[in-house]
Amino acid sequence: MIEAITTSVTTVWIVSAAMLLLLFIAAANDSFAAAFWFTVIGLAALQFITFADPWAWITTHPYTFGIGLAAYLPIGVGWSLFRWWKLLQKEAARVAGEKATWKPLGAYSKWEEYVRRSLPSASENKERIICWVTYWPFSVAAYLLLDLLYDIGDWIYTKLSGLYQSMVERVVASLSGDIDKT
Repeated sequence: MIEAITTSVTTVWIVSAAMLLLLFIAAANDSFAAAFWFTVIGLAALQFITFADPWAWITTHPYTFGIGLAAYLPIGVGWSLFRWWKLLQKEAARVAGEKATWKPLGAYSKWEEYVRRSLPSASENKERIICWVTYWPFSVAAYLLLDLLYDIGDWIYTKLSGLYQSMVERVVASLSGDIDKT
């Protein structure tokens, strides 16, 4: 029975699918540590539970692996620059929304100091940036499936919120008219 499980193509697919799902979740949360350990555990599972042998493939194809790595990392760097810019834009919009009500308090006697301290710094986001570089395919998928869909929904809501509010106002007006007539 154990031999049937370890030599089954289905087992390879199940282990691979579980690994990919866990990597997607880790990348969606920008967690390099979780993604790294899911990779190690997933590769070990493929190595020891199934007939797949990822380590042997790497050792027998070092040139192909090196070429792939040389192409993979620059794409990850580009992706991390995009994600960093999107994060800065999101945080800048949040900080700009606070400007009208901001008052100098404590360590922040000037607005510029508050802005500088409120925006994320690269040094405080090292794990996030490394995750974007090294696990960029999963980060791209998470962005497209989660962040981009949310942004599109938010944009649609913003464009239609006036329409929704005018519908509320019409209902209120129609109900108010009924009460005033009695």
